[in-house]
Amino acid sequence: MLPLIKSFFRRRIGALDLGRIYPSYDYVSNVAIFGLARNLLQAPENIERVCVVGVHDGDEAPKFLRLHPKAHVHLYEPSARYVPKLRRRFEQNARVTLRPVAASDTAGHADFFENNRHGDGSLLEVGTQGRALFGLKPAETTKVETVRLDDDFPDNRCDCLWIDVQGAEMMVLRGAENLLRGTGCIHIEVSAHSGFYQGDRNV
Repeated sequence: MLPLIKSFFRRRIGALDLGRIYPSYDYVSNVAIFGLARNLLQAPENIERVCVVGVHDGDEAPKFLRLHPKAHVHLYEPSARYVPKLRRRFEQNARVTLRPVAASDTAGHADFFENNRHGDGSLLEVGTQGRALFGLKPAETTKVETVRLDDDFPDNRCDCLWIDVQGAEMMVLRGAENLLRGTGCIHIEVSAHSGFYQGDRNV
C-alpha cells in the first residue's frame, strides 16, 4: 500500500508546474530577504540601509521594510515603463528613496535599451543568446541619467546591496568600489553564460 501512495504523490507532484506556482526568482529573493539579518549576524532593527539596483515593480522593498523596522530602502530604476508606477507606490513612504536613474561606472547619461519582455531592460543591447534562447527583441531606447553609487553614498555604508540589472552588473560594481568595502552583503543576479546582452559578463 505504501509504495502505491508514494507513486501517486510522485505522479501528482511531477505533473505540477512548480515554476508557475512559485517562480524561482521569488523563491530565491524571499530566502535572501527573510534571511538577511540572520546571515549578517544582526538583529533586524540593526539593518539600516538597503540599496536595490534594478527595481522593476519594487516588490522587494515592502518586504525589506516590514522585516527591518529601521531600514531605509534606496531604489534605482531608470525605465520610463516603471518609474511612474514606482512613484505612485512609494512617494508617501518616508523610508523609501526612489532614484529614477541607472547605477553605472560613470556619472552622466547613457542609452537604456528596452525589449519585448517586462523587467528586462538594460544599459546593454540584446545579445545573440538573448534573442535565440529567450526571444528577446529590441523595443524602445531612451536616454537616462547614470550615477555612481560611490557618489551617492560617500559614507561607504550599506547593509545590503541588491543588484538585478540584466547583464550590466560589472558596471554597477565598478561604480561602487568604495561602497563595497562597507557593504554587509551583496545579492546579485549572474549568468553562467555570456551573450544574453552585448558586452555582458558571466561568472
